[in-house]
Amino acid sequence: MTRKWTTRTVAWVGAGLALTLTAGLAVTFLIGLPGCSNQESAAQPQAGKQPAPIPPNPGPEQPVRVKVVRPTREYLKRLSTPQPAVVGPYERVDIYAKVAGYVQVLGEARGPDGKPLLDKDGKPRPLDIGDRVEKDQVLVKLWVPEMEKELELKKALHKQAEADVKKYEAERVFREAELARLEKMVKDRSIQEAVLDEKRLQRDAMQAAIASAQARTQVALREIEYVEALLNYATIKAPFTGLLTRRLVDTGTFVQSAATGKVEPLFTVARVDRLRIIAEITEAEANLVRLGQAATLQMNASGGQQLSGKVVRYADALDSDTRNMRTEVELHDPVKTLRPGMFGSVTIMLADSPNTLMLPTGALMAGGGKSAVLIVEDGRARKREVELGLNDGVRTQVLRGLSGSEQVITDGKNTVREGQPVEIAK
Repeated sequence: MTRKWTTRTVAWVGAGLALTLTAGLAVTFLIGLPGCSNQESAAQPQAGKQPAPIPPNPGPEQPVRVKVVRPTREYLKRLSTPQPAVVGPYERVDIYAKVAGYVQVLGEARGPDGKPLLDKDGKPRPLDIGDRVEKDQVLVKLWVPEMEKELELKKALHKQAEADVKKYEAERVFREAELARLEKMVKDRSIQEAVLDEKRLQRDAMQAAIASAQARTQVALREIEYVEALLNYATIKAPFTGLLTRRLVDTGTFVQSAATGKVEPLFTVARVDRLRIIAEITEAEANLVRLGQAATLQMNASGGQQLSGKVVRYADALDSDTRNMRTEVELHDPVKTLRPGMFGSVTIMLADSPNTLMLPTGALMAGGGKSAVLIVEDGRARKREVELGLNDGVRTQVLRGLSGSEQVITDGKNTVREGQPVEIAK
């Protein structure tokens, strides 16, 4: 179908195109106006904002704000870490035989009154474990038959030497008398001088024989004393008052001399009127141990019973294997329930001072060879070297270097230099 363009239609189309062109020009004009763009409106405030000024670095004379504390006087009381401890006798000795022999008789057991303890047959019973023994009490007597025979021989030789001395003395007297008689005869010219010289030689020989016999007498006497000393070892006595904790022989047992090598002891005697509480103190706390420090023993076998004592001795050296120091404690009051070999734990009062100068550990300067702090003096930071004591991680003991009136810098000590002005923060 063919559209017919009329004059009216053309007029309407022209009017529409004119309106479209007019609207496009208006939009273009509005976009180009200043302040109407979104980008310019967002950038305009930023262009007008001024950057914040950078503060200058503090100079050497510009005060630095710091916080300070003053050392405090406190009652210092520090306990050691509880360490395993063992109860030991004050003295303990294994008894060996000096000479070999047979056990002839065991010593008699005695009661607290010193009287022999009787067996079921009414006879004194021999010593056994748990019996109390007194110093020099006979523990056992050994029978050494060959040594007894040797002693008899030495005594016989001594008698023989003494007899020889008497014989030679009598011979010498005879020779002296004969010499005197011959000397008179020589003066009377009854005999020759040569005969007199021979008799003098015989007299001198007799004097030498006497001296030899006397020497043999002394040798025999010393040999008798030597054998008697060995035989005295056959009677073994207690070295001190204590308890018999082991007995390894019976009547008739043959025992070897301890000088022959490794042999078992006959007895073990322990002194238990005093006890040693032995603990191993760690390397970290070893230098804090002192004689007389209070100590507490807590026993495992008695339900945690606590007993008080004090440090009486310590090795003052660390064991090369354990790196611990042997420390011994004695109890104030003997406890009958304690037995050598019991285990427990020991706690030592390492420090107990009523007037100790203390600082927070954070006030100490880090690094460097010697310990030091920074104090405020005349408005400036000054370094002060100090000698420190105990340190529990929170507080530190100051032994030397501070009087207690100083203001010690805590916060800000790492940013301030020696001699720099400081301002104390309130």
